[in-house]
Amino acid sequence: MSEILAYDVLRQLDRPKRSDDSLTFTRSEDPVFVTPWRVARAGSAALGAIGLALIDTVIFTRGPDHADQIVEKINAHDPEIARLLGMTPEELPDAGDPMGFMSISGDIEQLSVTYAINEAWAMLAIITAVGLLSLLFARKETDRR
Repeated sequence: MSEILAYDVLRQLDRPKRSDDSLTFTRSEDPVFVTPWRVARAGSAALGAIGLALIDTVIFTRGPDHADQIVEKINAHDPEIARLLGMTPEELPDAGDPMGFMSISGDIEQLSVTYAINEAWAMLAIITAVGLLSLLFARKETDRR
């Protein structure tokens, strides 16, 4: 498809050529218009991918740290950790009891991942708050036509 034909089709659809249209051709020779709103869509997708990468990073790097902290609190027979694990402090395994730790390893894993996911949500809340606060400083763009 030629550039002239592509613009002719757009004209027939009552869509005149705009100053921000930039026509390029793909391997299949279909026209692709690169306009600012298309670039903005691509930017949004990239930001979404960055957001998901941040969430994964927080969850998978902080989870093991929380598990270590939970094990330390179990060794100290912390009543709060015992309550979160559904046990009494007396039921918590001793530091030298590997079988006892094995029996609650799934609970430790769930609790540590829950803490890490909570941190990821907190990070998203902070990013959202910063974005909302930045709107206070945004200015309305004047029409340039």
